Amino acid sequence: KQMIGGTKFVGISNYIRLFHDQQFWNSVGRVALFTCVQVPVMLCLAALMALALDSMKLHGTKFFRISTFLPYAVPAVVSTLIWGFMYGAKYGLVGSLNDWLGTNL
Repeated sequence: KQMIGGTKFVGISNYIRLFHDQQFWNSVGRVALFTCVQVPVMLCLAALMALALDSMKLHGTKFFRISTFLPYAVPAVVSTLIWGFMYGAKYGLVGSLNDWLGTNL
């Protein structure tokens, strides 16, 4: 039972010990219960939301579409702005470094 530098081959004894552990089986049961309950509920809610947004009969459909997809667009825009500021020739980090080293073109 040495963590580092052990040279004894244990074979499948770790698996045998695992399958006899009650805490392992309790955790397997919790994961199975979570999967059987959570996954169908979330799939149904997602399908209902998609159908509601697609029907165009609800008020505020455009707002909900934008609020759904906005979190996917914002990180790309922020990342683009940050990289643009870093590589900017006038105010960016790279431009300042070029000025300091005297390598401005």
